[in-house]
Amino acid sequence: MQLCLQREQVRKIMICSDMQGNDDEKGFDIAVIRAKIEMYCSRAEQCAFAVRKKLQQWHVPAQDADKIVEELEAEGFIDESRFATAFAHDRLKFGKCGRNKIRYELYQKHIAEKHVAEALQSLDEQLYADTLHSVAQTKLRALKALAPDEQRRKLTAFLLSRGFETDLIYKEINRVIKK
Repeated sequence: MQLCLQREQVRKIMICSDMQGNDDEKGFDIAVIRAKIEMYCSRAEQCAFAVRKKLQQWHVPAQDADKIVEELEAEGFIDESRFATAFAHDRLKFGKCGRNKIRYELYQKHIAEKHVAEALQSLDEQLYADTLHSVAQTKLRALKALAPDEQRRKLTAFLLSRGFETDLIYKEINRVIKK
């Protein structure tokens, strides 16, 4: 009941103020900030790095930010493993990225190696192969006017930039480009 009341107070505050922190003479109320960040975490999976960054944008002191993040992790609002898995699936399905690019992006978000490995392991192999195939075919259609060697070179460079593995790229290129 108390959490519902806090969320209602936060909604009213958010309507009246901008989300860039409270720069009034009173400072900020940690309960309001916490409720705001809980709503932020409730809308979509977030990692601790993103939450800290958001708190920093709101000008929350580092000590308070660390305390808030620890509490959110304890209550299940933030879960690095769950975030990594959701992020990997979304980047494959919607961003059409390969494992190498997903791994790099997770490292940029300071996700631990074990969570990254679990997330990449959880990717559906059939969906991964289908994604690679559709991306390769789409790019190949754009390269039709070029010579076969040039098509192969540009398609390889493109698929590498999308984060797919080299051995899978060569197999896929041999599959889509008729010799």
